[in-house]
Amino acid sequence: MWNTHYHRNFMPDGLDNSSFGVPCELASMVDRQLSSDITIKSEVYGPANFPASRIFNELESPAKNVYDACQATFRRAVCEPVSTTLFLPDHACLVGEGDRSVLLEESTWHSEIFFSKWFRNDRSTNWKYLIDRSFEAIEYDEPVANIHHRYNHQYFHWIMDGLSRVWYIKNFIKDSAPKNIKWFGRYVDRKFQSASLELFDLKAEDFITIERDCVVNFKNAYNAAFRFEESLGTLRPDYNSGIYKVGWSSDYLAELRDRADLKTREMPDLGLGEKIYVTRADAEHRRIMNEPLVREVLRKFGFKEFCPGQHSLHEQICAFKNAKFIVGAHGAGLTNIVWAKPDAVVAEFLSNGFYDTGYRFTSNIKGMRHYILKCRVAEHAWGVAFADLEVDIESLEKMLHEIVS
Repeated sequence: MWNTHYHRNFMPDGLDNSSFGVPCELASMVDRQLSSDITIKSEVYGPANFPASRIFNELESPAKNVYDACQATFRRAVCEPVSTTLFLPDHACLVGEGDRSVLLEESTWHSEIFFSKWFRNDRSTNWKYLIDRSFEAIEYDEPVANIHHRYNHQYFHWIMDGLSRVWYIKNFIKDSAPKNIKWFGRYVDRKFQSASLELFDLKAEDFITIERDCVVNFKNAYNAAFRFEESLGTLRPDYNSGIYKVGWSSDYLAELRDRADLKTREMPDLGLGEKIYVTRADAEHRRIMNEPLVREVLRKFGFKEFCPGQHSLHEQICAFKNAKFIVGAHGAGLTNIVWAKPDAVVAEFLSNGFYDTGYRFTSNIKGMRHYILKCRVAEHAWGVAFADLEVDIESLEKMLHEIVS
């Protein structure tokens, strides 16, 4: 069902998809572009003013500082049950009936549907979506809440792209949920997922299980969509749109933290205190090459080490919910800043030449101060995003003096 991946701007010789299928219309649920007979609730919040991140040991002068002060606006939408077709394992979906169905624009975020058997979108199609509508779908008639995302199994994406859908749909249907409603999201069998779903009173038996790659049509599915827009235009790779279709919003993160705090209130304290160093010692990439020296400096400033991957979700919540100073390399472990209080400080080790604003904006949305320490990197076959880091010790001490004081 899936084609070999290719660079869609520099295509293999002889590959021309211009005559593939028929044009497929895109429509934004956030902008209420779906059919008038589909009931949509949409909300807009902002603009919010975000401060610049303080940067230490800047090793280059990028054309644009993606960590400057900016404004941001949050938009989200959810629809009453509508025919929804998913081309698994992807999460991009068609909504509507038959030839009237359109590709939901917000669902193409982090999508690879253009490599499926049924879609094309590349230079040869002038970046328009083309669809082969000869597919046959498995039909599911009962009401479904669709929270599927192809990267649900990754901690950051689960919290921001999967669990945010749970939160928004749950709030939308809380007074009118059908008794026989089921939930759908593949890759929700991780321990951290089941524990986080419990925060919203969901269990494994509430979910439909579809293990194989196929096309499935839910006749009556709730869908949620998000859009986060910031004024810098920081989105990789072209740094000009500033539009993220991800579930960032202050009220989601606030409710998530409140639910987590309530769930773990009776758990014993882990003894970490208010200063946490988030280590990636158990990771396969983006490790700290001079971590013994880093540990020594952090201990001098009162930090205690915590390796999130070696702990349950509830233990991670307990570790971070009372933290005031959080230091660590860019990676899944820093997702745990969502459990911290708004007055916390986040200091992120970031590879030189790698610009990722995920934890910057998460910090901003929660009202936290955000710092960056740029690091030299080793060569890596997969690029700078996977490279191991070397922390400049002098810059680390300078940063710690500033944030702790």
